Amino acid sequence: MRKELGYKPDQGDTDELDLYAGGAVERIERKIGKVSGQVIKVTATGPTDLVRLHARASEVTRLTVNGVAVDLAGFELSTGSILRGNFPPGALVVWAVAPLNDSSLVVLAARRLAALWWKQSKNGPHGQADVQDAATVMGVGIPRVVLAMIDGIDDLAGIG
Repeated sequence: MRKELGYKPDQGDTDELDLYAGGAVERIERKIGKVSGQVIKVTATGPTDLVRLHARASEVTRLTVNGVAVDLAGFELSTGSILRGNFPPGALVVWAVAPLNDSSLVVLAARRLAALWWKQSKNGPHGQADVQDAATVMGVGIPRVVLAMIDGIDDLAGIG
């Protein structure tokens, strides 16, 4: 984010910059799914033979039935989003970890979004003069340029 802002390594409040960066990642994850190794928690009711995680997962870390931990040996994570096995009757809770996303595009989009938010909040309601996106200046959602980056619309993203 410091590179996007043109800041030196010691410039800017690190804690505040981290808040903006974390917020940008969370906002992009709402758009495209979890990408940063966060914990996914899903509840379901057994008996069943599968539990949909509603997000990609790299691994399942814990499973409980009626609050009691269950050995994961008999369960298989399929396509990264479905846990298969013979789930007993009761209240099921599954904890999994979203895979770390090594996509440069996601990193660049989050960096751009965080920097745009930073520029806007640090320079008043109209943002910095070089910000071209009307949605950013008005403070609405994810700016078009960031959406274009994560949706692959090269012309709008300024790529190519």
